Formats: sequence, C-alpha cells, structure tokens
Amino acid sequence: MPPADFHLHFEGCLFPETLDALGAKGTASTLALQRGGGLAGFLECLRGQLMLLKTDEAFNRAFDGFRDYLQEQNLARAEVFFSPLIYDRIGYSARSALEIPAARWRELPANTVLIFAPVRHVGPGSAEGGNGQAPSAGEAKP
Repeated sequence: MPPADFHLHFEGCLFPETLDALGAKGTASTLALQRGGGLAGFLECLRGQLMLLKTDEAFNRAFDGFRDYLQEQNLARAEVFFSPLIYDRIGYSARSALEIPAARWRELPANTVLIFAPVRHVGPGSAEGGNGQAPSAGEAKP
C-alpha cells in the first residue's frame, strides 16, 4: 500500500528547484543559510519563501511544483494545510492565494484534501490564528 502524508503545509513545501525558479539560482541555499536556529529561524526562512509568492504567476509556479511533488510521491492520501490569510502580510492578496488552489485542486492527486487554515501572519503570535473559521473555497474537495 502506498504511504500517506497527513500533515503537509503548502507554504512549507516549496522545494529548492521551485525556490530557485521563483527567485534566482541559489535562492534556496541563501534562505537555508539565513535560517539560523529554532522557531525564529524557521519563521524567517518561511517568510523569505513567502516573499517569492507575490504574484499570480509565482503562486501558480509554486502550485505546479507542489502538484508535481504529490504526484511523484504516489501517496495513498495527503492532507494539505493552506493558510491564505498570511499572504496579506507580505503584499499578496489572500483572495488570490485562496482562488488559485480552489480553481486548480482537481489537478492534485485524487486522495488529496485541502484544509484552509485561518492563520493570519508569520512571526511572533502567528499561532493565534484568525477567527477560527476557515475561508470557503466554494467547492470542497472530498
């Protein structure tokens, strides 16, 4: 039986090839070197990755890379957490960040579940989340 991955984060699954395609060659290495340690280092690296997703074109390229990763893994099931509200904090529309995966979810492997999480920002206090209600994607994927 193929493996399952029950806790993936779209924002945390930008792979080196995708980061380099969105930024410049070596972007992934630069972000890794700047990371530092602990939670603060992780959040700084994540913020650097998110800063690359400030256009629809970049967001679609990141979605392509994530889709390809899921297909290559041949997972029996994948639960993918996605936090559209954090994009407002980096200058990209949370609405666009929500609309792209909502429009393209059928491209993901059949047993992929998108879970829209209401986290509002990256950094200290980010775990506070939003109002506890996930944004509606229109049509829920089974």
